[in-house]
Amino acid sequence: MAFFKGFSTIGLQNRWKLEDTALIKRDILNHFQTRRGERLNNPGFGSIIWEMIFEGMSDESRDAISADAVRIIDAEPRVSLKDITITRFQYGFQIEMDLYFVNSNVAEPMYIQFNQEAQIMTSI
Repeated sequence: MAFFKGFSTIGLQNRWKLEDTALIKRDILNHFQTRRGERLNNPGFGSIIWEMIFEGMSDESRDAISADAVRIIDAEPRVSLKDITITRFQYGFQIEMDLYFVNSNVAEPMYIQFNQEAQIMTSI
């Protein structure tokens, strides 16, 4: 039995229905994908990460990215954040989060890579 059911047309081939952890992860990715201030009538929604992607990885930028990711996860009542790690790679950075899915008592990692060269985000 699924606790949560929804639909997405992103990254799915002939399968739009999502349930539980897959749906929650897709909702989290949508939040990260949206630039802060981009959503009409909700300027606080979204992420500052797209403005930070070309910054060097200083302690201040790492703290700002981490705080933004924590804010996004805290806005999602279906999960809680257990741990977060931010690492830099050649063309961007990766956020690794250990998430606990509340209703299903499941813990899973979630990895999101932000690529400055292609200005895309991927989840692995």
